[in-house]
Amino acid sequence: MTTASGIRPGDLLFTRPGGISAWVIRHGSGANWAHCGTFTGLIEVDGAEEVWETVEALADGVKFRERRVPIHPEPGTERDLLVLRPWRDDHERLAIVATACEWGAAGLRYGWEQIARIVLHGLGIDVTLPDRPGTAICSHQAWAAVLAARPELAARTRYRPCDVWPGHLADILLSAPGVTVVPRVASDPLEGTFLGARPLET
Repeated sequence: MTTASGIRPGDLLFTRPGGISAWVIRHGSGANWAHCGTFTGLIEVDGAEEVWETVEALADGVKFRERRVPIHPEPGTERDLLVLRPWRDDHERLAIVATACEWGAAGLRYGWEQIARIVLHGLGIDVTLPDRPGTAICSHQAWAAVLAARPELAARTRYRPCDVWPGHLADILLSAPGVTVVPRVASDPLEGTFLGARPLET
């Protein structure tokens, strides 16, 4: 499936939203990106926007979400959304989507302990926290999905998956072989409506 935005299921999104929590994550981690998630399926085309099913961790936990993506980004807004493609073939793409969907359906709570760790890091205090099963932040989910398809990328960081933050994950992937940036340049919109990634599309 080819979309007008160029995005495909299995791609990752990185954003820098407003709000105090995003400011804390960006400045505490010293990174450009405060949030990330996984595109799992195109739901529909709504005028000048695509409506995507994603898996993202927000304050209410790791859940399936709907994210609207402009087909033709306004000039200057491209820097607010980075889309990375960590998969190299359909086998890897479907592994990423399947793992993200598993996380989205698992009922995981948000990992506030990691946010506290980011705050401490911003203050110059680095601590290691035990992994808390049943909790995750956005980058933990996205990184787990990538590692399900490409486990060799784990060697590119010394951190456990639960300790990888959004900006760090973007840096890992941008320096990894076989990972590409999806240009935020659009062609003509698609016609019709597309179901999400359950069942997975091929």
